[in-house]
Amino acid sequence: MAEERRAADDADKLDSMMEKEVKDFFWRIVWSVTLGFLWLMLTLGIGTYFHLLVPENGIGVGNIIFMRGGGEFSGIDLD
Repeated sequence: MAEERRAADDADKLDSMMEKEVKDFFWRIVWSVTLGFLWLMLTLGIGTYFHLLVPENGIGVGNIIFMRGGGEFSGIDLD
């Protein structure tokens, strides 16, 4: 019980120590990093699934479009 109270007091101290603008800026950084990581994982997953990440029989148009960053959203049939 005392540990929970201490943890709550520490959280209150942290809230009072950080200004609102700093806290908002921190959360923008966290969200940017999170969304960037999500985009990276999705792109790598899609590229691996459609065999676009590593060209097997030479570089084709589909590989070039994918490597430019628009392969998964271009609407081009790459088969």
